[in-house]
Amino acid sequence: MKLSVISMKTVSKYSRLIDLNIKENFAYRADYLLNLFSALAMITVQYFLWSAVFSGQSQIQGFNFSDMINYIVVIWAIYSFINTQSVSYDIQNQLLNGDIGYDFLMPVNLYGYYLIRFYSQKFLNLVMIGVPVFIFSVVFFNINLISFLNIIFFLLSVQLSFFIAYNISFLVGLLSIFFKNIEGFIQLEKFLKLLLSGALVPLAFFPDWVEKISIVLPYRYVNYIPSLIFIGKINSDEILISIFIQLVWAVSLSLITSLFFRRIRNKVVIFGG
Repeated sequence: MKLSVISMKTVSKYSRLIDLNIKENFAYRADYLLNLFSALAMITVQYFLWSAVFSGQSQIQGFNFSDMINYIVVIWAIYSFINTQSVSYDIQNQLLNGDIGYDFLMPVNLYGYYLIRFYSQKFLNLVMIGVPVFIFSVVFFNINLISFLNIIFFLLSVQLSFFIAYNISFLVGLLSIFFKNIEGFIQLEKFLKLLLSGALVPLAFFPDWVEKISIVLPYRYVNYIPSLIFIGKINSDEILISIFIQLVWAVSLSLITSLFFRRIRNKVVIFGG
């Protein structure tokens, strides 16, 4: 009974945190409108670009024009949700200006607090930007709708993608414990994510050695796998295996980040504060 009361209090505490962060971020409506406009503009530009590329051929590396447009749409629809680069900057700033010292005094699991705060913000991005992008694309670009089962797999895959991307960015941010300026690490992580996650073009378009490298790294499970699930490029067995690997990466990175963050707690050096 006592444990259940504690767990209920914890759930209530974090649910209030989620509600507060959603309300706080919802105040910046102009930012959402500008980001939505940018996403729609980029999809439209890429639609005409790939129309020209596919004008003389029916398929490229197993992708036809319809597959390519579906791929682009899903990349942009979930981009605002799994773009976690700002986490690195937030952690760096928290460490360098000393604010993290005050956060350590809060009666919460600080790693969980940061995770929920950022997740609520990104979930709102998904609703405010991702959903309109998808609806726009269905109406104007004749996007193929997928089966209900694939929708479930896709949504699950996207959630795991977020946890993978978040923990990578969090770990990069923690490097500021050792390096006061981690801009180079942040840009390197951004480059690797864009290249090896299939955010620029499908990994199938790259040489075989690039795809082989991506298999042993977590980045392909951030964008590429959810996108392939959405456009139906992998079968049910492959989907289950891919989601399992995503889960392994998400749990492993979460444990590594959480343990590293706890060890840092007693060794943090406050710069400028």
